[in-house]
Amino acid sequence: MLSVSDNEKPLIFEAAIFADGSSYGAPCWAGRIVRHRKIVYRTATRGLDVIEQCLKNRMSFGALQELLAETENEITIEHPSEEERMAAAWVFRGIHTRLRSDPQGEATMLERVEPALEWLAPLLVRLRTSNPRLTGGEPVGPPPACKDATRPQ
Repeated sequence: MLSVSDNEKPLIFEAAIFADGSSYGAPCWAGRIVRHRKIVYRTATRGLDVIEQCLKNRMSFGALQELLAETENEITIEHPSEEERMAAAWVFRGIHTRLRSDPQGEATMLERVEPALEWLAPLLVRLRTSNPRLTGGEPVGPPPACKDATRPQ
């Protein structure tokens, strides 16, 4: 248990996942952490695939924005869980907010997507280089039903 200050509600860590794939704490909560990592990894990979496809095919910036929106929408349709919709919204908002505007029309497409790639790259590297159990290709399945971790005051 960690308390930031005397008058704040303490943070309770129910589980931790380490880079080698081992975990500490409640297996149920560790399972939720692994599941969430897999969802974010798959969603970020899809976003990167869209950017790479647009660069490879020399698509316009408007086409990139449309394809990103379509991909986010497809993810929310394919995976209707609240967690997966929230992860998709977080990843794609991260991409959209980092796309560079170009009112004068002088920037190349690569220059316009570079900030989004600079945000995605470390995220994907962290997830890709972790234990395969944390980002592997098997289905994520439903979230484990964990007992609420909040304790009465």
